[in-house]
Amino acid sequence: MKGWPRADWLRLFAIGYVALDSLHFIDHLRQGRILTPQVYVAGTAGLVGSVLVLALVLRRHPVAPLAATVFGALAGLGVFAAHIMPNWYYLSDSYLPLQLDLFSWIVAVSVIVDAAALALVGASMLRADRKQLTPT
Repeated sequence: MKGWPRADWLRLFAIGYVALDSLHFIDHLRQGRILTPQVYVAGTAGLVGSVLVLALVLRRHPVAPLAATVFGALAGLGVFAAHIMPNWYYLSDSYLPLQLDLFSWIVAVSVIVDAAALALVGASMLRADRKQLTPT
């Protein structure tokens, strides 16, 4: 992360997540599949959550790194569990049996990677803040 301050990386990944998750939503429409109500509600909640995190990040709110860390970890795990894992619970929408095209896979994996990056940068900012508060 040399060259850019952590806040710039956090902003980049927060904007990226909203953009990628929106593209992911559009891709679901393109696929023409009907989602279960549970998957639809979880996906919508994730998109709303990402917009809230983005608002905190853009406003440079002190809680933004914590929100990004928690949201990024939960969103990344949630999208992974829903799309990459085999169907195993009511929030599953596994891509494995669907024979989807490469675009759908790239978008889903990109959402997961961006969420992980968001969580890692947020955690890095929290750690740096804690180090500044610790007396030497």
